[in-house]
Amino acid sequence: MTNPIPKKISELPTLGGISDGDLIPVVDISDTSFNTSGETKKVSYSVFKATIQQEINTDFVEEDPVFIASVAGGITSTNTAQWNAAYGWGNHAVQGYLQSISAQSIDVLNDVDTSTATPDDILKWNGNSWVAAAESQGTTINGLNDVGDVDISSVANDQVLRYDSSTQKWKNQTIAAGIGLSSFSVSENAASSSSSLSYNNANGVFTYTPPDLSSFSSDVIDDLTPELGGNLGLNSKTINGSGTIDITGDVKSSTLRLSNNATTPSSGNTREIKVIGNAPHFYDGTDWRPFFLIDNSATILPADTDWGNVMIRATFDSDFNDVKHNATPTRSNNITTALVSSPVKVGVKALRLDDAYIHWDTTDTSKYEFTGAWTMEAWVYIDEISGTNNPDCIFSGGGSSTNQNWALLIEKFVNGTMDFRWYNRNNDDHDASDGTTIANVSASSYVGSWHHVAYAKSSETGDQTLYLDGSAQGTVIRDNEILNPDDFYVGYQPYQAYNFDGIIDDIRISKSTRRTANFTPETTQLPVTGDTTQILPPPADKKGEIALGSTPVWKGSSGLTVTQESSGTYRLTFATAYSNNSDYFVIAQGMDHSASASSYIRVARSTAYVDIIVKNQANDNAVNTGAVGIQIINHN
Repeated sequence: MTNPIPKKISELPTLGGISDGDLIPVVDISDTSFNTSGETKKVSYSVFKATIQQEINTDFVEEDPVFIASVAGGITSTNTAQWNAAYGWGNHAVQGYLQSISAQSIDVLNDVDTSTATPDDILKWNGNSWVAAAESQGTTINGLNDVGDVDISSVANDQVLRYDSSTQKWKNQTIAAGIGLSSFSVSENAASSSSSLSYNNANGVFTYTPPDLSSFSSDVIDDLTPELGGNLGLNSKTINGSGTIDITGDVKSSTLRLSNNATTPSSGNTREIKVIGNAPHFYDGTDWRPFFLIDNSATILPADTDWGNVMIRATFDSDFNDVKHNATPTRSNNITTALVSSPVKVGVKALRLDDAYIHWDTTDTSKYEFTGAWTMEAWVYIDEISGTNNPDCIFSGGGSSTNQNWALLIEKFVNGTMDFRWYNRNNDDHDASDGTTIANVSASSYVGSWHHVAYAKSSETGDQTLYLDGSAQGTVIRDNEILNPDDFYVGYQPYQAYNFDGIIDDIRISKSTRRTANFTPETTQLPVTGDTTQILPPPADKKGEIALGSTPVWKGSSGLTVTQESSGTYRLTFATAYSNNSDYFVIAQGMDHSASASSYIRVARSTAYVDIIVKNQANDNAVNTGAVGIQIINHN
């Protein structure tokens, strides 16, 4: 490099002409030992300038008060860098020194990130900034509260921002207080391809759009479908709803089981209901029994409002038992004491006593009490009655003590009349062997026909009144000397050994005064419960076959039982009797009879049963082999 050529001072017309390499003469007076007037030296302009700048930076102190008072006083390099960043917000020369934050969008804040926002999102604090997301939490007041249309105060867990149109601000509120779940409504839109819950501001309704699973495989759908695994404990709760339970298995409980359709019968579960061949069937534990639609009106048995005072209640339709206490009476003879299908007054069978009787043990006075009020009543059919001084007995009480014996007796006289009489061994007024006369009636009117007999004792006076076919008859007997018996008899007085020859039906013995005035006797069965009204369905169409023989077998519709009354005569007894024997007709067809025993069939109808008589066409002998097909069809 060529050294610069120094200039004379006269050659330097202006300072602006000085170059870095120019030399400036300088007098050094720091050392006068050599030259008292100082030594003249030369220095380049660039060195001279650098030295002065360094001295200014390190030693120069501004003491001018005007510069300190300037608005730019105290500005540092850090400040300047921030001002340069601020310039990116806008042209400050045009828009002003700084913009107000209220005029800015919320997503320009450094602690707000809305880049991933979707419709119906809210702002959620993630620990560093406010981000767009579904509602979950938001607990921190940050720079968001500085936004002009945001008013956050007293933040609590699970709050969200909700727009308040009255103040035109977004305010923090809890879900329960802000959204109003009491008016929450959900509706389905199966056509949507995604699942969402959206809010319609126009009608104030949240709408749920379920996912569209049509594009998924069955395996994926199974994975997405919620299941009730194990047992569902209802804890005595009731399931209510209007939808449909759609399952492929069985519906079952402790009392009922419903199963799928079957085209042919198969083994079943007890109490199971199944559609077999398009008809409903019930499995009774042994066989499938079909249901039948009934056109006729059902018989309704109302509940007994005085059921608590009933001591003995027997219908004799299926057994001898008392249905009140489920007590079985003792029978004097298993042959002469029987249930018969004719004659019958109520139901399908009645109690036949051929100089015989039944009795219940009544020593339990918590159940049986005859020392106060009582009513003894039944339908009575007198077959035959003994003569003078040898009465028959309808009802009585008896015990180990002779004084416990009392009875309602009947006695026939040679003049064609008969007495109803009261006997009480414990009362001298009524202790004659045939008792005291209550009422005298025509014997022919009462023998061989049904009559309702009720004998009631008043709880107030002890008066005993006899009602025959609902009308009070004869003399009122007052007797307060009755003792509680060990046994209650129907058709027998043990002290004198009086029996009864006839039929008894629909007995009710109560420890209350049931009959206090004339009444119309019930021609339908008396109530057999005090809890609920009973409905007895009318007899329905029936079909099946009788396998003939000494022990015949019925195969077919339920509600029928078969017995062989005599050789060639078979009786089908109805569970529910008809009102008239012409309410139905019978179609019968002999089957499997040998060629030498071609048969004809005769039918005899009754309200409680139908007799099928099978005879040999050639010699009129009874036929007891093979079978008979039966159809019993109701008249409309």
